[in-house]
Amino acid sequence: MKLFDQLPPASPRLGFYRMVAGWKDAALVEFGPEGTMHYAQGAIKGETGNLYTTGLKEKQIIFGDTGPLEKAIRDIDKNAHPKLLFVASSPVSEIIGADMASIAFDLQPEIEAKLSVWDRGPVVGREAPGEIAAYERAAKYLESIPKCEDRRGFVVLGLTEADWNGIADLGEIRRMAEAYFDMSCLNDQDGRYCLSDLARAQWILAATPEAAVLAKKAQELWETPWRQAMP
Repeated sequence: MKLFDQLPPASPRLGFYRMVAGWKDAALVEFGPEGTMHYAQGAIKGETGNLYTTGLKEKQIIFGDTGPLEKAIRDIDKNAHPKLLFVASSPVSEIIGADMASIAFDLQPEIEAKLSVWDRGPVVGREAPGEIAAYERAAKYLESIPKCEDRRGFVVLGLTEADWNGIADLGEIRRMAEAYFDMSCLNDQDGRYCLSDLARAQWILAATPEAAVLAKKAQELWETPWRQAMP
């Protein structure tokens, strides 16, 4: 883990978290101290209420106690009711070598949400690899969503408050679709959407190359047409 004189630059880890923050039916819990999640939430523009931390303490690090993570998973599932719950490590929890995949596997039978693990995510580099990792795991989750016969509206992937003019661009796309095609956008005003919306969308617009992973999966599962284009 590197030391920085100032706040570290955006990383794959931040890219992963930023994507999850935009999915209204998903959540993420990080097995780490409050500080790492506080930085991530502060660096992401827009809603981050579905990102959680276990608040790892020194005593738990010394004894390798994974109890706080197991409790957090149960509490989030019970109180927030996400359909997809990501379980992520942190540079601190990686010190004790917690087996995240094993924990998720053991807890899955009693958890309603689908658990997806992202362990040892890079903290140095660009955001794109983390975004792709999030989209790949979301694409795997889509396999559990049944096909919807009543298709209405469209979804825009990869366009949020964090993007330059992202919300303004989304608003204009929404206006044109309604004016010229009488078609509604399933994203909310901040660009967020439910992953389940992809099953009922008539078509999908991928605003970034990374989002193509999710759009291709929707086409594979439900024959949903999609295009990749910047606004």
